[in-house]
Amino acid sequence: MQRRYIVLIAGAILIIGGLILVLPSAYNTSTLLNSISSNDMAKLILTGLVNKTHEQSVSKDSSLYEMIKIEFKNLVIKGSKYFISKHIQPSSDELSLRNLAYKLGLNLFIILVGIILIVNGLISLISGTIIFVHDRLKIRRAKG
Repeated sequence: MQRRYIVLIAGAILIIGGLILVLPSAYNTSTLLNSISSNDMAKLILTGLVNKTHEQSVSKDSSLYEMIKIEFKNLVIKGSKYFISKHIQPSSDELSLRNLAYKLGLNLFIILVGIILIVNGLISLISGTIIFVHDRLKIRRAKG
């Protein structure tokens, strides 16, 4: 008899818990993304891309075409690293691509967990309602 109420209460608790997780995380994610200007975001992405690229060394048995191609690529990498280090500074000092990715990843993980809790709560509410109706019909058949 008591199982129908327990399942319904558990479903409601799961939905409320999921909403408690999803709403603040969604708000934090939106304020984080709104606080970063598109110019700062472009600077961060450009800085990250330039810092990841490394110069290549030229092998002694490579052709003239390959050597010129590699040297030109190295020249472009050196020039872009120099330009990034001298001219591009993000407006906020603590802002970095890794820090931003960490905060966004954590918020999105919490949102995912909250959505899973909400779905499980809905399943629990539906199954609790089915159990409730089934038990009520069983009681009526036993009395009648």
